[in-house]
Amino acid sequence: MVLSHANVLACAESITEAIALGSADAHASWLPLFHDMGLFGTLTGLFTGIAVNLWNPTAFVKDPGRWLAEFAATRSTITTMPNFAFDALLDTPLQDLDLSAWRVCFNGAEIIRPESVTAFSARFVRSGFRAEAMTPGYGMAEATLVATLPPLGRAPVVESVDREALARGELVPGSKEVVGLGRAVPGMEVRIADGPVGEIQLRGAAVTTGYLRGPQPFTDDGWLRTGDLGWLRAGELFFAGRAKEMITVRGVNTYPADVEAEVAAVPGVRRGRCVALSRLDPHEHIAVVAETALPDAEHDALRDAIAARVRRALGLSALTVHLTTPDSLPRTTSGKLRRLATAALIERSP
Repeated sequence: MVLSHANVLACAESITEAIALGSADAHASWLPLFHDMGLFGTLTGLFTGIAVNLWNPTAFVKDPGRWLAEFAATRSTITTMPNFAFDALLDTPLQDLDLSAWRVCFNGAEIIRPESVTAFSARFVRSGFRAEAMTPGYGMAEATLVATLPPLGRAPVVESVDREALARGELVPGSKEVVGLGRAVPGMEVRIADGPVGEIQLRGAAVTTGYLRGPQPFTDDGWLRTGDLGWLRAGELFFAGRAKEMITVRGVNTYPADVEAEVAAVPGVRRGRCVALSRLDPHEHIAVVAETALPDAEHDALRDAIAARVRRALGLSALTVHLTTPDSLPRTTSGKLRRLATAALIERSP
């Protein structure tokens, strides 16, 4: 993938304008600098000349609560994290924790769970965290970093749709909650192909000129094909899932995030860490891999509880459940769970 100097500057300028970045701000991050969200978020801070505080990623992984206390002590105003990090911070002690300086809290790089957003805001309101600081957005490396952000100072919005209709590409009111990801940032355009639910496509100064090798990710009229599915409501982007990750079993489409949300809510699944994917061997079914710290003697009961919840909530019976030890699910450098690598983990298991 090619990212030019102009792409990077355009991205930094759009972020600066979107969040009114100024001299009173300070950026803080534990994300690795070889990942787009860590690198370009940090560069934006450097380009504007504000204070930038960086931690080694292991500082967060080893002790999320200690990192949050150190972050609060810096009085930083801006940081960026994937959704799983907000869940990991929920056990942080509140004593002497002052988060009142935190005005922009970017949440991105993976599916944003409404329950994570709500729980984090509720947990830390007593420490001065404001709900409107939570800033869920959409982006990708091919757009340098960010494509959409909500209006500055607005608390996250949630739309409720029918999950089965959504899997068919239809928008019908229902019980599945999806977090709004805002509108196109300055210099970026967003459209949905073949809507109302369809591929998210981008165009703008921060978008890559293409890949060094292989097929190019553009439409005939020059829009970047993201491979992501979503919809627009009054200009607000909502993310449905990755097209290539859609699970189809017995002719029925299911988003893996829907399965994972149900599994994550089962007591015994460690910090909601689980992956759902399609399997064809020995028959067409959905496989769930979940982390747990429970002793082996309780594994059968946990598998039964997971299967029962998924069957009850989603009507899916063609399901197998695999349990693994804490922190064993493969992740990307930004902490996102890797589905293909998880599939290989299943194949290696006895």
